[in-house]
Amino acid sequence: NGSALPCGCPELTLVELPRLKLSFTTRPDHDNCVRLFSVDHVDLYVVEDQTGDAAAPLVQDIEHSLLLANARGDCYALVPVIIPKRPQVRSQPFSTDLVLDREGTYDGLYDVDDVQFFLYSVHVSMSFLLPRGLASALYLLLLRLLKRDYHHAARLCDSVASDVAFSPDEYSIFRALGETIDDRHPDAHAVRLKISLVTMQSGHKPPWDLTIECARYIAKIDHVSAECRLPATDELRLLESNAIALDEESPAYDPRAGHEPWSLALCRNRRNTLQAAIQGEVEADCVVPQRERSNDPWVHYTDECIF
Repeated sequence: NGSALPCGCPELTLVELPRLKLSFTTRPDHDNCVRLFSVDHVDLYVVEDQTGDAAAPLVQDIEHSLLLANARGDCYALVPVIIPKRPQVRSQPFSTDLVLDREGTYDGLYDVDDVQFFLYSVHVSMSFLLPRGLASALYLLLLRLLKRDYHHAARLCDSVASDVAFSPDEYSIFRALGETIDDRHPDAHAVRLKISLVTMQSGHKPPWDLTIECARYIAKIDHVSAECRLPATDELRLLESNAIALDEESPAYDPRAGHEPWSLALCRNRRNTLQAAIQGEVEADCVVPQRERSNDPWVHYTDECIF
């Protein structure tokens, strides 16, 4: 705050962050208030109150972020690129705690070599962060999904749309989205389907099985929030693509991936229902998977008159 330092206390003049290749130095601003300015981004300084600033709620779930600002009042969030882990806690199955492995995240499986940090600008409304480029959008989407912030994640899906191949760094972050597969929340299935749809033309397969994800989404569709639910046309685009198996003759069918008759039937019946609804028809074809055959005489295993 520009006040005199206690006797014997050394003056802070330079802060270096070697991993991020960033440096900060102290100097007075236009109001003659001493602040910690970035050497690499000359007009940006570290916000003094990181938790009380108006933009703080946007980064409260990104613990490794740092808020920066300039003399015009523009705010930015500096976020180091570290692929986080969400450890499974048996006593807290819906935990959102993340662990940052700075030494070698996932044993180098998702290495991001060319980017040390992302600088997100805060929208003037203080309601959302603005990513710069595909890689930064993918990383922010990953953080939102791991934190189970499905609504913000759904809004970011359009920002990661691509019809060209990813760069190595982009592909590493894209593959890291597969670490969210253990999240079975209905909205999580919806967000993963949105990601699959907008990246379908990139030539990269999503890091999850689309048939399984779609079947689980259909089974839980009544519990998917309105903000995350896919429009009928988008859902039909996925179901009509070759990426989803509708029967054992489909190119995407793989019994080793867990493609069971019930999941195939769900996807096929949903496709037929959407096609009929869009065409204005009141009836749609429905397939019923055969029940498991068994030597047990109990009627549950042999009665095939119900789904």
